[in-house]
Amino acid sequence: MIEFLAGSIIIPLVLTIIIETLLAGGFLRTKHDCVIVALAQCVTNPVMNLGIILNRVYGVITPVLLLAILELGAVVVEIMIYRKYFSDKNKSKATMFAIIANMVSFLVGVILSL
Repeated sequence: MIEFLAGSIIIPLVLTIIIETLLAGGFLRTKHDCVIVALAQCVTNPVMNLGIILNRVYGVITPVLLLAILELGAVVVEIMIYRKYFSDKNKSKATMFAIIANMVSFLVGVILSL
């Protein structure tokens, strides 16, 4: 069970936190915002991975459609979090960061899964 949790929830979460906080450090440049990014990942990433796991077990919808829905949901939630809690209240900057960071972490995940 621990191996399953590590491989399916913990490792993807840690990798996403590393990727997106590194991006935040370069894009946003404040420690506060990097912490917000890491905390946002603790909310969205496990939900996404749990949804993927449950769909593998129950096969409710096609994996590609599920992934699209979950990714879009994560971006929307992260935009809301970043707009509210980033030190710079620039909404377009928060939105662009959420979109770019999610695209980068998604692409890294795709590359690592090959």
